[in-house]
Amino acid sequence: TLDSKNWIKMENGTTHVFKHRGSPMLWNATIKTNDKSISPYIDKVVIEYDLFSNPQPHLPTSEIWQGTRTPKLEWNFTDPDKNDHQSEYQMEIFDDQELSNQVYNSSWVNSTFTEHTITEPLEDGIYYWRGKTKDVYHAASNYSVIKSFKIDVTKPVGNITIEDDVLSVNDKLVNIEIHAFDNASGVADMQITGDRGNEGPWEEYKTEKRIALTPLDGLKKISVRFRDNAGIVSEDYNDTIYFDLKGPYDIEVNSPTHPDPQIYYNNTLPVFSWEPPYEVTSIK
Repeated sequence: TLDSKNWIKMENGTTHVFKHRGSPMLWNATIKTNDKSISPYIDKVVIEYDLFSNPQPHLPTSEIWQGTRTPKLEWNFTDPDKNDHQSEYQMEIFDDQELSNQVYNSSWVNSTFTEHTITEPLEDGIYYWRGKTKDVYHAASNYSVIKSFKIDVTKPVGNITIEDDVLSVNDKLVNIEIHAFDNASGVADMQITGDRGNEGPWEEYKTEKRIALTPLDGLKKISVRFRDNAGIVSEDYNDTIYFDLKGPYDIEVNSPTHPDPQIYYNNTLPVFSWEPPYEVTSIK
């Protein structure tokens, strides 16, 4: 009993675990026998106490972005009692450091494993988690210290614009404007592919860059892809521009009414025809 009023009855040879740790405990024994010639007596009473310690979370670390919406939480179970081990655990996750908005609760899970994979997908962002465990006597620990982890599974998005989106240029050096966005870990670097399909190295993300086009007339395409701090690579974003260094090609003029230039015709109203010359940016 804990209050000397509400007694818990036990059978001989059984064990009872008090769930109210730290409370004063009273006990007595009333012993009966069916043989009146025998006087019952107490052989021994064994009172055991159970020590406990809080779980120690260690994974995932707060420095590394998780590339999954259902990360695995891991902790160490330590107990001062010899041969004691974990029997249950409960993990809680919040999306604020004050732990006012809970987004996940595993409830008590009957398991000796010191890991738990989240069963409800989480959105990109930073989360804070804590846990409790129970030992073999089902005595629950206090909450662990609070740990955080970060999730980012969404690709960065962006765009590229060559020379303010003009139709053509006649200088092989062009300016490109680059914009990218990542709502979780942020944009880390970028990779530019030139008009010959040549991929450049990964470089620090910048919003402006000057590159050289292949000095041959034609349509040029420049592409860029982005990588965030979680290592996720975006789709390719591209823009095109005409490089036009030469003027229109020569044209060939014909006359259906005066086809032979060596003959004199008495018609003073000749008709002329020609095909439009080739020009990469079209004829004005």
